[in-house]
Amino acid sequence: MKPVSSRATVGGDLGLRFSARDQLPKARRETQLGLPCNLANRWRLGEAYSLHWRDCELIKLNDPDHTEAVHMKVLGKHSRGGKREEAYGMFGAVTAFKAMKAARPEAKPDDKLFTENHREGMKELLIKAKLRTDADGQTRDSKSLRQTGISLRLELGPNPDYRDIAKWARTSPAMIAAFYDQTHPQLSVERIVGFRKRPPGKENPSALSESAGE
Repeated sequence: MKPVSSRATVGGDLGLRFSARDQLPKARRETQLGLPCNLANRWRLGEAYSLHWRDCELIKLNDPDHTEAVHMKVLGKHSRGGKREEAYGMFGAVTAFKAMKAARPEAKPDDKLFTENHREGMKELLIKAKLRTDADGQTRDSKSLRQTGISLRLELGPNPDYRDIAKWARTSPAMIAAFYDQTHPQLSVERIVGFRKRPPGKENPSALSESAGE
């Protein structure tokens, strides 16, 4: 299954054309809000449906920008004995979470965060956006959002690290490398090209050796 990650055909941080999203019936409002949550959280579908309101809270991260995030406790693939795992949603997930709270002011802590299954809504949305199948004829569905979200964080993050991405997505660095990293080889080369700056008067030994070998 190929992720929905081509920015040439996918508009905005929701991952789909807004015109198609707005064509969904009002009854699909939760699907509309769940879309940025899925992209920005990189959660598995089972993790999303395991959430109650009591499992979520808005926090500020300790990064230089003090980024706002949704801190969650999910029942995931690797949960043992019913112990929930830490999960964090950023950017679009924060906006969507606030909108969900505003839309359900009567929600109690033990209520489910998502009250409906989004499979059919997501399928309908992909069809309207003309993104249901990729160039190779493979179909996309709700599960594609996890792959897309991880791929975009690897591409757009200022300092993407497999270990950090893997912890955040609750998987392993090996899985990130094998299934999620779609970085073009040239982009990887551009990230590593050049040399560290050294104090004036000190030559770069690597540069000298390269010059000597020419």
